[in-house]
Order: sequence, then structure tokens, then C-alpha cells
Amino acid sequence: MSELDQVIEKHVNTVVNEIKGACGYQLNDAQIDELRLTGRVGISLTELAPYFDALNKFIKSHHINWVLSLNTISSVSSQ
Repeated sequence: MSELDQVIEKHVNTVVNEIKGACGYQLNDAQIDELRLTGRVGISLTELAPYFDALNKFIKSHHINWVLSLNTISSVSSQ
């Protein structure tokens, strides 16, 4: 494993562990791969919603460096 791959893996593991420790949400394999490849991870709001209370408590009690970006896609169907 190259030095770059080792650094990436270390950061991915840090994010995975922080999210799990913060609210109990476990990233799935596809999300971990996305994080490894892009440095970001998409989590469905419906998947994350049950964890909002724990996540909010964690964010309020820690100085963290997370960025939350909400992307919504909607469409209107006309008939």
C-alpha cells in the first residue's frame, strides 16, 4: 500500500469512527468507498433522521470540523 493510500485509509477510518461514535450511524460499504474516492459521503436524510438527536447533542458538545451540505432533488410531473 502506498503512502498516499495509507493516509487516505487513515482519514476514512477516522470519519467512519467519528460518525459512529457521535450518533451510532454506521456507514455501509458503498458509503465508505464513496468517502475513500471523493472525500465526501452521501447519507440519505431518511437514513440519518433517527440519529438526529444524538448527532445534535454531539455537535453541541464538541468542537468539530464537519461540514453538512443538504442536497435536495425534486421534480414536478405534469400530466
